[in-house]
Amino acid sequence: MMKQSLSVSALNEYIKYLVEEDVLLEAVQINGEVSNFTRHSSGHLYFSLKDEHSTISCVMFRDAASALNFRPENGMEVLVFGRVGVYEKQGRYQLYANVMMDIGRGGKRHLSFEALKAKLGARGYFDQEAKKEIPDNVRTVALVTSPTGAAIRDMLEIAGNLDSSVKLVIVPCLVQGDEAAASIARAIALVNKWARADVMIVGRGGGSAEDLWAFNEEIVAEAIFMSATPVVSAVGHEIDFSIADFVADYRASTPSSAIAAVIRPRKMQKQKLKWLKSKLESLNENIVNDYEMKLKSLANSRAFVRAQSLCDNYEGMLKNSRTLLNMGIKLRVERTESNAESLIARLEEASPMKIMKKGYSVVSGNGKVVKSIKDVSPQLKIDVMLSDGSFNAIVSEVEPYA
Repeated sequence: MMKQSLSVSALNEYIKYLVEEDVLLEAVQINGEVSNFTRHSSGHLYFSLKDEHSTISCVMFRDAASALNFRPENGMEVLVFGRVGVYEKQGRYQLYANVMMDIGRGGKRHLSFEALKAKLGARGYFDQEAKKEIPDNVRTVALVTSPTGAAIRDMLEIAGNLDSSVKLVIVPCLVQGDEAAASIARAIALVNKWARADVMIVGRGGGSAEDLWAFNEEIVAEAIFMSATPVVSAVGHEIDFSIADFVADYRASTPSSAIAAVIRPRKMQKQKLKWLKSKLESLNENIVNDYEMKLKSLANSRAFVRAQSLCDNYEGMLKNSRTLLNMGIKLRVERTESNAESLIARLEEASPMKIMKKGYSVVSGNGKVVKSIKDVSPQLKIDVMLSDGSFNAIVSEVEPYA
């Protein structure tokens, strides 16, 4: 049974999908000889890389090509960093180059530096969005460096001159040699575990490229990038650049400039607060003195004296009015009490209880007062209320008046 056929485009699209989904092909590093080199008018570079047995097509687009510090030529031995993809239109896989280095010029360290720089850059380690802010008002600074080098002495001296209240914590580590990179990474992790430093300075004084190489190792870059505490890099002299400089939240040209950059904002803030306090105290004193003079002038003014006299007159009138009001209220209360006593006496005189004491009673039946013989009938149960109590009775006979 024949399988369903595919179009050429569908096959190329499927192969492209397979290639681009392979994580191993997302970032590759290849060295080889340049051949078939062409510089297009658009600025793109088209060439092949070959060795003794194979050839691969390559393309470097204009933005990446503009960053090259040399002119590629056929026969040149180069190191290329990029990704493998598929050009569907021609059904051809090729290397999309991001970085190219002349092996004949750079040497192994330079090539390793550029390769790691390209690798970490592709991961976003150098992105500005990933960098943390350095606090303006630091209180504790961790110094990740050699405890015996000239750099630590310079930083301690400068910090003491700028602001002796800032706490400096030395986190000793190796800064050169084969074990230095791992030592630096451990010290950075220790500062983060301690979690009491506002910022850390990672670096050392000047030296040869070999002396500074530990700060170009991936393990150090990883530790700096993962650090929760902001990191200031200070490696060598101003002309020296390391991978640590690119990853750090802030790069200082030297350890001395690093400690100054970290502490100086705090010193400036303290000076500004001191100036503002003095200015505020002076301003408050001037305002108080001004109001005191105004109050004295107002107290002695004719208008104020006359106003005081008017106030005294109004106060006397108010006292008289209060006296008259109290007298009126008292008289009104006395009249009201007399009227109330008279009304109470009249009510008591008309009270049914008083009438009942004269021998009268109130008879009720079926829930209403009996006012006529029409309201009762034989065998009706009635209630009789007297002045001193009540009783029940049953009507035995009803006899109207003739």
